[in-house]
Amino acid sequence: MSQSDEEPIPLKDVFGIGGIWTWPFPVDPVFDDYDRVMGYSTPQRLHREQQFMDQLAALNNKGGEGVV
Repeated sequence: MSQSDEEPIPLKDVFGIGGIWTWPFPVDPVFDDYDRVMGYSTPQRLHREQQFMDQLAALNNKGGEGVV
């Protein structure tokens, strides 16, 4: 175990954070970074990120007025 070349898996990646504890294991775990834990992104999240980046680009083109 101490000779492993890989990093240990954090328990929050296995069990999540803030889950509902009605069984010995959380029923609906919540992850702080879902994409990193699952290894992929959902199309809805990618679309939201693209919209956010488009808004930032538009603000930068206007000279940064009204930066949120």
